[in-house]
Amino acid sequence: MVKVNKEKNWVELNFHHFIFPFLVLFGTCQTNLSAAPSQELLVGVASVDITPALPAAADGQMRLRVAEIAETPLTANVIVLESNEMENGQKKNSVLVSCDLVTIPYELRDMIREAVAKAIPQINTKKIIINATHTHTGGVIRDGWYTIPDSVTQA
Repeated sequence: MVKVNKEKNWVELNFHHFIFPFLVLFGTCQTNLSAAPSQELLVGVASVDITPALPAAADGQMRLRVAEIAETPLTANVIVLESNEMENGQKKNSVLVSCDLVTIPYELRDMIREAVAKAIPQINTKKIIINATHTHTGGVIRDGWYTIPDSVTQA
């Protein structure tokens, strides 16, 4: 069982789940969907399992709930669109991220953008759009929202 390190917040402990799809996309998963050379569009997709170790605190209610089983995995899914048009010396691109979480804290968004900027500087991080599916059965990612026992994982 994974226990939460109370010295670090959830984002610091689980950030690798969110940066990994970006690294995969720009390393291996680009598909050319061009209609003509002047209208080239590259599309990359990736998905990663972000299901916390069980038992895990579940987010989305006014009280703590603890999940003992996971019927389906929670995922973070990424789509990257890139055209051959140039903008400020770089190809235009947009990144869409959807996470099976109840919300996306600003801290998580900012950490993802900072890590992407360092790892993949050709992406304009202001064009990274991150949303939560707003599932009420995802792991707790907001620090201090609930009192979580040491025997329960905080996502």
